[in-house]
Amino acid sequence: MGFIFRCRYTYIVEDVDNANIEIEKERKNMKMQKPNNDIRNKAKSKGVYLYQVSERLGMSESNFNLVMRHTLSDERREMFLKAINEIALENGRV
Repeated sequence: MGFIFRCRYTYIVEDVDNANIEIEKERKNMKMQKPNNDIRNKAKSKGVYLYQVSERLGMSESNFNLVMRHTLSDERREMFLKAINEIALENGRV
């Protein structure tokens, strides 16, 4: 019987045979999701680039990306979704 000890990002393995199996299981269980994934997915599905949304809202692309790193307020979320819908309509993608 072997043991795997996880110390931050380093694995200390006593049973080499089962080590890769355990590490792969853990990687599959760790799903990191970005905040505001619904907005990112909506833009992608409508063929709208995020830089287009930032331009529509009068924001620089870098500032837009900083804002998107954190959970948005309901007011901002609606504003972003509205901009995505408007751009998609202009491009003929509904």
